Amino acid sequence: MVQTLDQYIFIHDAILESVTCGDTEIKAADLRRKLVKLKRKDDSGLSGLDLQATSSRERSSSPRDRCAATARDFWKMVYSRKCSVVVMLSDLIEQNEEVCYQYWPEKRTQSYGEFSVELLNEERKRGFLLRTFSVQEAKSGTAHQVWQFHIPEWSSDYQWRGDVNAMVSVIEEVSKVQRKTGNHPIVVHGLNTVSRSAIFCGVATTIERCKTEGVVDVFQVVKAMRVQKPGAIQTLILEC
Repeated sequence: MVQTLDQYIFIHDAILESVTCGDTEIKAADLRRKLVKLKRKDDSGLSGLDLQATSSRERSSSPRDRCAATARDFWKMVYSRKCSVVVMLSDLIEQNEEVCYQYWPEKRTQSYGEFSVELLNEERKRGFLLRTFSVQEAKSGTAHQVWQFHIPEWSSDYQWRGDVNAMVSVIEEVSKVQRKTGNHPIVVHGLNTVSRSAIFCGVATTIERCKTEGVVDVFQVVKAMRVQKPGAIQTLILEC
């Protein structure tokens, strides 16, 4: 029996979501057919994707991404939490404006506070750059290896314009490295935390759920993300 206010609220929200949104889950085997149907335009020239899209666009950038003073804090976070993977979703300069401070050395070892960072390798792959770093803390002398996946394929309106397969390849490579290094937290950063980063995390979560459950439910993935980060994912990827 329903006995508390929280229980009533939960039931109300569940029923409201069901009535408003319907069944949002798609079987993995039916995904391609569903996408074809959504992309089909009606007499007005609009597709199902157009009708479901919103017109909002991100216009702000995170000052922390551009601040040299926080480079030491960044590496402290990576080192203390044993993060082995960093995913970077922006260029250093976009539209003639610096949007991200270069927090890593180009050719040699560089110190950021008590942390010494050495670039071990840089390799260009399909759709992204892969850099390998060794991060060492002065006090302990212990080195920690970090892989940075740099994906610059974003347009000026902050939508994905690169090869979709390249993003999927990055997600697969990230998963492999994470499993090999103990499934520690992954650092994902872009211009802010609600657009590029949210899209990347949303795609990764959707793929993982498709593999484990055999279903695709973008609505529930985005909904869960917005509980933790309001406004997450502000644009619609039309080509997928």
